[in-house]
Amino acid sequence: QGINAEYGEDDAGDCEYKWRLVGITSSRFEHLVTQMNFRISEGQGKCLYEIGVHDDGTAKGLDDADFEESVGVVKRMAGVLSLDVEIVAVQDVKPTIAELLHEQR
Repeated sequence: QGINAEYGEDDAGDCEYKWRLVGITSSRFEHLVTQMNFRISEGQGKCLYEIGVHDDGTAKGLDDADFEESVGVVKRMAGVLSLDVEIVAVQDVKPTIAELLHEQR
């Protein structure tokens, strides 16, 4: 898959597409953490999050503010699960798209 994915998101597996994560409520955050835990389990300790990408694989991107907030939410989710986070790719043309790798510590 990767940052220029042309395929829709698979319900199974270790890759999750998120267009944007802004204004997240506490109940939505809990759901997202559960979802990340599933992706980590599917990836045997690793998962990949594509930020700025729709579930159908369309790379829409984000403006700077939404990008920063979305990456922050994903990092907070990883923190709850004690995961390390590495931004492995950023398509820094506006709007921005990023690929974040999460690994168990």
